[in-house]
Amino acid sequence: MVSRSPSSLPACLRSTLLFLLVAGMAGISCKRDKLVESSMGARPAWVYGIEPEAVIVSAEGRTHDEARDKAFTAVKESIVNSVAVNVRSTVEIEVSEKVMNDVRIFSENTQMNTTITGTFLNSLRGIHINRASDWYRELRRNRDRERYVVYHVKYPFTEKELAAYIREWEAPDETLNQELRNLDARAELSENISELVRLQTEAERLAQVFKEPRRSMALNTASRIRGRLDDAALEATAHERGDLTVALRSNGSLLRLPGPVGFTSPCARLENQHFSEDDRQYYIRYDAALCNADHGAITLKARIGEREISLNTSVPEDPDHVRLRISGPLRLQRLNGHLHEWQLPLRLLSADSVEVAEIEVSLERSTGRLLAALSRKGREGIYTHIRQPLDVSLNGSGDHFIKFHADRITNEADDIFTSVFENTAVYTASGSLRYKKRGTDSFRTYRFDGLGVVLR
Repeated sequence: MVSRSPSSLPACLRSTLLFLLVAGMAGISCKRDKLVESSMGARPAWVYGIEPEAVIVSAEGRTHDEARDKAFTAVKESIVNSVAVNVRSTVEIEVSEKVMNDVRIFSENTQMNTTITGTFLNSLRGIHINRASDWYRELRRNRDRERYVVYHVKYPFTEKELAAYIREWEAPDETLNQELRNLDARAELSENISELVRLQTEAERLAQVFKEPRRSMALNTASRIRGRLDDAALEATAHERGDLTVALRSNGSLLRLPGPVGFTSPCARLENQHFSEDDRQYYIRYDAALCNADHGAITLKARIGEREISLNTSVPEDPDHVRLRISGPLRLQRLNGHLHEWQLPLRLLSADSVEVAEIEVSLERSTGRLLAALSRKGREGIYTHIRQPLDVSLNGSGDHFIKFHADRITNEADDIFTSVFENTAVYTASGSLRYKKRGTDSFRTYRFDGLGVVLR
């Protein structure tokens, strides 16, 4: 919508605009019901008519007060709608009348439910019942012999006032336009379910407030968000016995839930679950010791707004699967110079022998004084990462240690020991083991996360 300042319009066009405005505010048509009494001997000529630079309205009510309140509400609604043509507004007005020394004194309490705020709303408060230039009341009786009141009001509304209101409306009007554009942009980029639900609710609220064409824009934004949410589905991207990787996919993009994926199974027991920001997938580890071909169902659930989605899968049969667990914290020991020994405690829960071919470990350090100190030294990164080939055999069930050496892990490796004791920094380890059951060619991956680190 292209808006123009009233002062830039030709004089004849401005007069025509005001004339049409007043014409559109003309009151209800004359009733043929019987006139019982009126506030004047003869009906004024302006009633049901059109006059320049005036708003003329009429309203009916069961009582005098009800009809009068409706009439003055209609005055404000007419002026609001003539200026804020893109906003739906409702006005509630309470008017009280006192007669003192034969002089009528009106007081008014007005409430407006609209998106207009600030300067524009303050200006509307100047539209007051006491400013009415004339009024006229009729008591009528319809064919059912029911009585009702018709209240007529003539309210001054000059071309100058119209121009002033339009100028004051332009600023908040552009604010609403920008709000809608920002909402649409955020909805296009968001990959978070809870944010998308919130943006959809906001777009639907704006659609109830706006008039065309912005109402259609808000509805289109809400519809696009709803389409993304409706299309969201859980998808198993990888599944080995004990390890399940799941993505929440919608229209080709991967979304994130506000919480973990729900996991239920009659036999499998959930051990841990985490969401990876790198590939935006959920890594689920579970114990399938009690599952078999006839008893191995897994159900994953997630809530998308008011809708619940689910994914049914089964624990895969894997004759080469070996049950193993990390049984303690990762131990790191400085041997000499820059040489370090790593020790990872591992427990085999089955009698099978295992060959470990590779280990990958990331040490993550908590932020604090250590991080600030390292930053001053010009060092980058807040974690230490290694990937080490191994040739380790673990024979049979029980507790074992995987030991390996690493020479000068990173620039910060030598600081790890002093930082723990001097700066009380806390480290945790995450990573994976690549292993296979002895006598087979199929490698498996065991992942761990949030493992404690002990320095020796």
